[in-house]
Amino acid sequence: MLAVTTESTADILPLQLGYSGIQLLPVPLGHQGRVYSERELPPDQLVNLIRATGEPARTLPVPDEAVARTFEAALQSSRSGRLVHVASGSRFTPHYEVAARVAERFGGRVQVIDGGTVSYALGVQALHAAHLADQGADSGQIGSALSELRERTLLTFAVESLDFLRVNGRIGNVAAFIGNWLGLRPVLAVEAGEVVNKSRVRGQDAAVRTLLSATHQFQRQTGETLRLYCGHTIGGEGGAGQLQAQLQAVYGNPPAPLHPLGSGLTANVGPGTVAVLAFPRRFGLGYA
Repeated sequence: MLAVTTESTADILPLQLGYSGIQLLPVPLGHQGRVYSERELPPDQLVNLIRATGEPARTLPVPDEAVARTFEAALQSSRSGRLVHVASGSRFTPHYEVAARVAERFGGRVQVIDGGTVSYALGVQALHAAHLADQGADSGQIGSALSELRERTLLTFAVESLDFLRVNGRIGNVAAFIGNWLGLRPVLAVEAGEVVNKSRVRGQDAAVRTLLSATHQFQRQTGETLRLYCGHTIGGEGGAGQLQAQLQAVYGNPPAPLHPLGSGLTANVGPGTVAVLAFPRRFGLGYA
């Protein structure tokens, strides 16, 4: 059986790691010249640090030797002596480039896949890869399946405050002030490996309606039964619960689980963000 690895910022839950056997490549976070692990800087502490200093935190490139250690450990646990690594989108981070470079040391035993996305959408790809590996799929079959899954995944999210976009240099001070004053919430989506600004809405109710509408449109486009998740950064639990209730009212059981999103995404979009992740249910995640 192939081993599967992905990044710690894929927001896979501990229980899911346990049953899937996925091993994580630890992605460091940087703030004002200091390097932290995600354990050292969980979302609540990250938010407080950014607010206190007005300085952004960012995910940092993983050192080559750290990547090599993760690959070596995973290969030792692999019955086939082979490994598939699912990396975050190459247009978002340098992690794919680093992993692909390190993989060359292993003489074809490591295949690196550009996941084309981030956060739990990346985690879903890794979970599906592990599920397929458990069924005996080879790296080529897994690569093809993940390519189809990427094309049939919806990830869209509503940002509560413009402050973190301002701190990260995405928008200017004046735009952030006016947007916050008006209660505007950007609605963003990951499409074709890039973040796309879909719209701006006023208030949480409108944000939830927009995410619900995006889900309806996606379901019509795919024509398939969907697996749904309501993601949220810290402080977004209420909005995610509101979205969950509306999704369940429309699509019935099983409900769309609430899924916490970690420090990697929080550093970019801030607290209070609510997301919807959807993909066809036929893409299995093992016992998830």
